[in-house]
Amino acid sequence: MLTTRDTIALLQASALDERRLGPMARQSITDDMTRAWSDRALEADGILDGYLAARDLDREALSGLLTGAPWSPRQHSIGWIENVACWLTHTTGEPWRPGRPLAIENALLTRIPFPSFLVPMVSTQRSFLAGLPGVPEGARRDLLDGLAETVAALALRPLLTEMAGDASAGAYARLDSSLSHPARRMSFLSRYPLLARDLVAAIGNWRERVRLILERLDRDAEALSTAGLPCPGIAAVSGIRFAGDTHDRGQSVAIVTFDDGRRVVYKPRESAVFALYRDITTVLADELPEGVRLRAPNVLVRDGYGWVEFIEHAAPGEVDLRDHLRRLGGLLAIAHVLGASDLHLENVIASAAGPVPVDLETLVQNRSHRDAADTAAAAAARRLNESVLGTGILPVQLTAGEGTSIDVSVVTGGLQPTGRTAMAHQLTGTFTDAMRIEAVELRVGSSQNQPPDMTLRMVRRHRDALADGFVATSRALISCRDRVVGILSGVPELTVRHIVRATRSYSLLLAEMRQSSRLRSGIDRDHLLRSLWTRLADHPGDLPLIGAEERALRRLDVPLFTVDMDSLSLDDDRRPLVPEYFARTMREDVVARLRHLSPADIDAGESLILESILAATTAETENEGAPGPLGATPLRRTGIRAVAEQQARLLAESAILGRDDATWISVCSSVDSTGLEYRPVGPTLYDGLAGIVIGAAAGHRAFPRWGLDDLAARGAHAIAAILDDWSSGRVTLPVGAFSGAAGLLYALARYESIVGVDRFGATRASAVRRFRDAAGTDGYLDVMAGSAGAIAVLTSIRAADDAETDVAVRALAYHLLERAVETSDGALVWESGATRARLGGMSHGATGIGWALAAASATLADREIADAAQRALGFDDDLFDVRRERWLDARPESLAQGRLFPAHWCHGTAGIALARADAAVLLGDDTLLPLADLGALETATDLPSDDSLCHGSLGNLMALRGIESRGGPAAGDYAERVIARIDRDGPHSGLPSGITTVRGLMVGTAGTLYALCRELDPDLPNILLLE
Repeated sequence: MLTTRDTIALLQASALDERRLGPMARQSITDDMTRAWSDRALEADGILDGYLAARDLDREALSGLLTGAPWSPRQHSIGWIENVACWLTHTTGEPWRPGRPLAIENALLTRIPFPSFLVPMVSTQRSFLAGLPGVPEGARRDLLDGLAETVAALALRPLLTEMAGDASAGAYARLDSSLSHPARRMSFLSRYPLLARDLVAAIGNWRERVRLILERLDRDAEALSTAGLPCPGIAAVSGIRFAGDTHDRGQSVAIVTFDDGRRVVYKPRESAVFALYRDITTVLADELPEGVRLRAPNVLVRDGYGWVEFIEHAAPGEVDLRDHLRRLGGLLAIAHVLGASDLHLENVIASAAGPVPVDLETLVQNRSHRDAADTAAAAAARRLNESVLGTGILPVQLTAGEGTSIDVSVVTGGLQPTGRTAMAHQLTGTFTDAMRIEAVELRVGSSQNQPPDMTLRMVRRHRDALADGFVATSRALISCRDRVVGILSGVPELTVRHIVRATRSYSLLLAEMRQSSRLRSGIDRDHLLRSLWTRLADHPGDLPLIGAEERALRRLDVPLFTVDMDSLSLDDDRRPLVPEYFARTMREDVVARLRHLSPADIDAGESLILESILAATTAETENEGAPGPLGATPLRRTGIRAVAEQQARLLAESAILGRDDATWISVCSSVDSTGLEYRPVGPTLYDGLAGIVIGAAAGHRAFPRWGLDDLAARGAHAIAAILDDWSSGRVTLPVGAFSGAAGLLYALARYESIVGVDRFGATRASAVRRFRDAAGTDGYLDVMAGSAGAIAVLTSIRAADDAETDVAVRALAYHLLERAVETSDGALVWESGATRARLGGMSHGATGIGWALAAASATLADREIADAAQRALGFDDDLFDVRRERWLDARPESLAQGRLFPAHWCHGTAGIALARADAAVLLGDDTLLPLADLGALETATDLPSDDSLCHGSLGNLMALRGIESRGGPAAGDYAERVIARIDRDGPHSGLPSGITTVRGLMVGTAGTLYALCRELDPDLPNILLLE
C-alpha cells in the first residue's frame, strides 16, 4: 500500500493540464514566469493563448503553477498511481532470468543491470501471462525478455544518476542491494515520479499488446492457413518479438515464430494497403518483362490489423544485381505515382525475387495538404517530396548525431564504406561502478534492404538498370492506367499513415524524456514538449494536431496520424482531428496523379535517379571523365558575355519563390560533409544561399533583365533571418566564412554594396557583437568554418573607427594564437580533425590562418598578431617542392593517394600564392612575394577539368587576377584559355561527372556567373579573398 506521502510525491508527475490552481493562489502573481515560459517556443503572436486554452488555463494560473502555488490534481490524472504498488514496488515471486541476450542502450547483455530493482517488475508480470490460456513457455520467456528491455531503457538513466551520487567503491552493488527493499524502491520512485508513471504506462501498454496479439492469433488461425500463411496454433508458438516504434498506446509490429521455424508478421494497424500493392503489381506484370516484375508479400487483411508473410533476406550469390536494381526502379515507379513517403531501408527486404516492401503504411499519400507555410524552403520541400526523391528509395541522409549522418535510403543505404561509424549512446562499464551511458562511435550495421553482394560501386555502375526499371514500370502504368485507376477506385476503404513530422524528431523527444532531469516533475516534461508548438507559426490550423502529438508522447508512443481514402480530414485514433486538412480526398489525389503521369514526368524522374545516385556515390568514381556541364541549355559560342548571361538565366529560372524569400534545389554537401545529397540549399557561402545571393547580385549588375535583383533581395531576406537567429542564440552555426556565420554576414554586406542598398545594418551589427562571445567556442579555426574566416570577413566589412568589430577581431585572433602549435623550426600550425593533421593551404590550413592573422594585425596594429601571421605563413615553406614549384597537399586523404601537388585555390598552389601576395601587402613584407609569383606562374600552366571557384579554372583565374592586382604576373593569357574552353564546351561544375544541378558559389552556377561577371566588371570584389 502507498502512504499519503508516497501519493503526494508521485502526483508531482502531473502535467500542467492535470493541475488545478488553488483559489487563494492567484493573489500577488506576476507575469515574469509567463514570459519566461513563452521564450522561443511560444513567443509568436497568439501561440501562448492557444497553448493555455488547450490546457484549460489562463496566464495567472500558468504563473501560479510555475511558481509553486498550491494546487490539486484533476481527477483524470491519478488513475495510474494504483498500479505503482503491485507493478513497481512489489518484490516477491519467482525471479525472472533472460532467455536471450538483451538489447539495452546499444549494448547486448546476458543479464539485466540493477536486477534488484528491475527483475521484480518483470517477474510480477508472470501472473498476467499465466492468465492467458495456451501460451507456451518459450513464447512467455520471449515476451518477458522484451518487457525487460523496455523497463531497463526507461529506468537506467535515473538509476545511474543515483549511483553517481555515491563516490565510494562499491556504489553499484550498494545501490542495487538497497533497491531490493520496497520502501527504498518507493523512495527512489518518489524522487523520479515521472519514471514511475512511465513504467506503469509501459507495462500497461505491454500487457495490452500481448493480450491483443494472442487473442487475434488464436482467432485467425484457420484464416491464416487458408490464406497460405503459417499458423499451426498458439501451442506451437516458440517466440513473439515486438519490433519498431510503438503507436496507439503501445501497439507495435511483431514477428511470431513457430516451433517448425516458420514465421509470420503481425501488423497492429490497417493492412489493406498490402492487398492494394499486390493487385497493382499483378496488373503491371502483364506489361513487364520478367526481370522487372515485382513480388508482393502475401497478406491476410483483418479489421484494423493484419498478418503479412515473413520475407527472407536473399543469400549470397542468389540475386542478379542488375535485375534487383531494375525491380527496385519498378518499385520506385509505383511508389512515386502513389505519392509514397518514408520507404526507407528498414521497410524493404532484398529477397531472392527482388526488393519486397514489408512496411507499406506510407505507400499511398495524399499530397493535397492545405499547407499554410509560404516560405521558399517549404515550397522546395514540397517539390522534392512530390518527385521521385520524396519516396525514401533514392539516397537520403538522416542526421545520426552531432556532425554525422547516415544514408537511410533503399538504394544506397546500408552500403557505407567499411568502418563507417555514427555517434550513438551506449551503455558502457556494465555492472560496475563505472557504468554509464555515453556517446560513442558505433559501426553502422548492415541492413537487409541490400542483396549480400551489392556495393556502392555496383549501384553507381549499374544505375542505368534502376532507371530502366523505373522507366519501364512508369510506361506500364500509363499503358494500364485505366485498370490501375479501376483498382484505386474500387478499393472500398483504406486507411494509411500520414507523416506530419519526421519520426526521428519524435524519437529524439522520447529519448530526452528519459533524462533524469526530466523525470522529477510533470512540468519539466511540459517544458520539453513546448518545442512542438513552434509549428503553429507556419501552420496556424494545426493546434489540434499538436495536442495529439503531446498526448501520444506522454503515453511513450510515436504520434500516428492517419488518412482515410474518401476523407479530407487528418485523423488521430481513427477520429477526425483536423477537418479540411486536404484539398481533395486521397482517392481523388492518387487517381489524379496517375492520370497526369506523362512521358515528360518519366524523363524528369529518370534524370533525378541518375543524378542523385551519382551524388551519393562520389567516392566510387572510376575514371568517369570531366565534370558535367552546368545546365542543359546548348551554348552558342559567342564569347564571355553570352556564357555569363546563360548562367544568369539558369540561376533565375531555377529559383523557387516563397512569399518573401527564394531558394534553390541543388546537389550540396551532406550534413557531415562526407558526401553529397540532392536537397534545398543550406545557408552557407560555400554551396548555399549566401553564395547564391552574391552571384545573383553580380548577375543583376551585368544582366538586369533577368530579375536577379529581386532574387538576391529575397535570398538576403532569408539569410538575414538566419543570421539574426544565430546572433540571438536560437541556432548554432560555425563562425567561419565559407561554412559558417561569417559567410552570411559577408553575403549581406556584399549584396548591399553590389546592388547599392542599405537594409541590414542592424542585423550586421548584432552579428558582429556575437562574434566576440563565439570566438572561444570555435574548434574549426580555419578560413572555411573557423575563426580565421570570421576575421577575414570582419576586417573586410569593417567601417572606419569600428570599435566593436575590433573587439571581435581581437578575440578571434587571440583564440587562434592560443590554439597554435609551434613546429621545430618555429613555424605555427593548427591541428585539424580527429587525426590532428597539420595542414597547409588556404581553405583549411596554416596559410589561410596566417593570411587572416595578417588582416587582423593590419586592422589592430598588433605586432604580436603580425609575428604569428608571418610564422603561420612560413609553415607551408616546408611543404614547397622546389622541383615541382608547388606545395604538397598534406591532408590525410590526399596523402593516402600519394604525394599530390594540386594547383587550385582550396588546397593548392593558387590559394597559397594568393594568400602570400595579399599578406605581403597587409604585413609590409616583400619576402613573401617571390614564392607568390612563382606559384602564380605555376598555376597558369594548369587548366583544371572543371570551372569551379574552389578547385577549378575560374578559381585559379580569380586567384591569378588577385595576384596580378598586387604586382604579380599578368593573368590575361590564362583568362583567354579559360574563357575559350568554357565558350567551347560550356562551364563545368566542381562536382563529379553527371552531376549538373549545382547552384552554389564555390562549385556551381552562382560561382561561374560571379567569376564571368568579374571578368566583365573588375570592380566586383575578389570573393576568394573575401574582399
